[in-house]
Amino acid sequence: MINIIIILLLLLIILFLIFNIIKIEKFTSKIKINSIKVSVILLNYNRPHNLQPNIENLVNIKQIDNIYILHGHKDYKKVIKHPKVINIDDWDNNEKYYVWRILEFSKNCKNDNILFLPDDLTVNQNHMNNLINEYLKDKNNYYGSAKRSCTKNGYKLSCSNECNYVLNRHFFTSKHVINNIWNQIKKEKKLFDWVINNKGQCEDIVICYIFKKLYNKSPKYVAGHIKSDNLDDKNGFSTKKNYNHLELRSNFCKLIYN
Repeated sequence: MINIIIILLLLLIILFLIFNIIKIEKFTSKIKINSIKVSVILLNYNRPHNLQPNIENLVNIKQIDNIYILHGHKDYKKVIKHPKVINIDDWDNNEKYYVWRILEFSKNCKNDNILFLPDDLTVNQNHMNNLINEYLKDKNNYYGSAKRSCTKNGYKLSCSNECNYVLNRHFFTSKHVINNIWNQIKKEKKLFDWVINNKGQCEDIVICYIFKKLYNKSPKYVAGHIKSDNLDDKNGFSTKKNYNHLELRSNFCKLIYN
């Protein structure tokens, strides 16, 4: 009987220790997540009315330290005044690089941890936490929530188990990963010229393609809410300038894999 009691007490002690270790790990993880300082690169092209509601949300995300608004068109520049916001006249880079101007600018960010956003997407606190949690496991990767398939057979939006690309509708990564990708893109003249000649189309596919080539792994998908009812997602650059957007992307995937 005494032996049984001792065994039960030992089991209770072990369970107590396990429970407290788990609590400590969760607490430590939360501290790490909250201590990360993030720079945001927010693109503005032809929907300046999206800036104010998006900024109002982003400045309340605890890890966001500063926000660079890259104004890509003189006629649509809208200066947002806030201590965390830096407005950048970026139309010259838009003429040269289109959306790739986010890569060109990233070296100027104050922080090594960078979140890229177009003008029609945002993040909430929970998704930011989840992105950082995955990022802390491997800073030599990038993280986003848009899964696609890009193969020799073409491009698919709905891909289930076939998804092999995480595209940068928005994405979170480190400055050195971005610099490595951008430096390599500029060396890949055929791909670089194709994207520029097509007004920046498929730039996100190239980013993922080059990342996979450099790091021999795929970016990490992180589920999360990135849309907002307050943001206009109509009449963006690709939808205004290219009505065969999906066909173009499909042909591009066939080009790079055949």
